[in-house]
Amino acid sequence: GAARAAFSRPAEFRRLARRTREMRRSGSRPDNARPIRLALLGRSTLDMVAPQLELALLARGFIPEIYTAPYGSFMQELIDPDSATSRFAPQFALVVLTPFDIPEWPSTFASPQEADALAERVARQLLTACEQLRARCGTEVLIDNFHALPTRPFGNVGARIAGDRNNFIQRLNVKLGDL
Repeated sequence: GAARAAFSRPAEFRRLARRTREMRRSGSRPDNARPIRLALLGRSTLDMVAPQLELALLARGFIPEIYTAPYGSFMQELIDPDSATSRFAPQFALVVLTPFDIPEWPSTFASPQEADALAERVARQLLTACEQLRARCGTEVLIDNFHALPTRPFGNVGARIAGDRNNFIQRLNVKLGDL
């Protein structure tokens, strides 16, 4: 569709970006467009994501209102009833995670049971924070998976070592999906 074309062809992206700016200035809206309130939360800076996301949503027939939380504040934004995210009361919140957001790692020599227990504890901590925002605002919270680290100190053997960081990330992503 239009969103895919916008991101695969720079000229189309620029055209849609101009159209978006014009629509903002004039206050015009596409026919049959549906409003949507979206919060972007993460530890990293997400300011550069919001314009592209706005374009994609406009191309799909939405009128987006996007709030981008300050750098490094995703957990506070989820749990604080007075946070800017809570005041914004989004319909949807996208939590963008990186391995740097994992608060605790297993020891290198952890057993599979220890790594699983820790993955469950970390996943529950994150899901509990998301549930607090949902309970307060009725927000549907979407959680991005943790991506693998670029280095693999144990190489392919790390897949069999419960304390390997990429192995743990995989366990944590599975727990987030299962809980």
